[in-house]
Amino acid sequence: MSVLALVSSVLMFTGCLLPWMQMGTLVVSRGLDNPDGAIALVAALVGGAAALYETATKRSRLGWLLLPVAAAGLAVAVLDLREVGTRVRTLEDAVGGAKGLVSVGAGLYVLLLGAAGMAVAGLGTSFTRRAAQAEHGGEEQRPSQSSETTECPCCAETIKRNARVCRYCGKELAARGGMSLPPVEPAKSESSTPSASRSLSTLEGMGYSVRNDKGKRWEVSHPGKGTRFFYSDQELAWFAEVEAGRRDRDSSKPANP
Repeated sequence: MSVLALVSSVLMFTGCLLPWMQMGTLVVSRGLDNPDGAIALVAALVGGAAALYETATKRSRLGWLLLPVAAAGLAVAVLDLREVGTRVRTLEDAVGGAKGLVSVGAGLYVLLLGAAGMAVAGLGTSFTRRAAQAEHGGEEQRPSQSSETTECPCCAETIKRNARVCRYCGKELAARGGMSLPPVEPAKSESSTPSASRSLSTLEGMGYSVRNDKGKRWEVSHPGKGTRFFYSDQELAWFAEVEAGRRDRDSSKPANP
């Protein structure tokens, strides 16, 4: 359609330069001799620029300009054809034997042809753009999600695909493939002794939450008593006996290893 628009703009431009009214071989008036011709000439230049842009970039961003250009060209051509035709008949009636001597110039017909071609190009561009929008508009395009992340099924936050617990809502997640993952448990020290196991049972039975930080220290928390840290199994056992009432709190606390 851009080629048709370009050819049509050339025809419109040429029509503005050719005679619009002539008497035999004598040119009475051209398109540029009146404001209507100037309007048609500007419209032809705008349409040609839009057609050149579409041809060079293969895009139809300026395609909407073709229809206004065609409308301006058609309006000028039709109105001036009527006006010039009326003037020709008036001259023929005023001058006896002048019939056929005064006529409408070829410029108006060339302008009309170019404007019609511009209208066809504008309609074709509009339909093509709408068809492309309809083709792609029905497809729901979701942003591609990284293969390393996914959405939590509970809170919809983005988390690691291999995460076992959601970092936002704390929900335990199912493994891919439908298998349930084992619950996450606090890490236990590899050097835990039977006394440490007994201390754990004692403290947990009293409402304490006990965690081991990779064998470095014990973290003992209670909702009403706060959090304490112990750096050996002996210290943990001492604290458990104190809390259970089996040892005096003022008794000596084991030294850190």
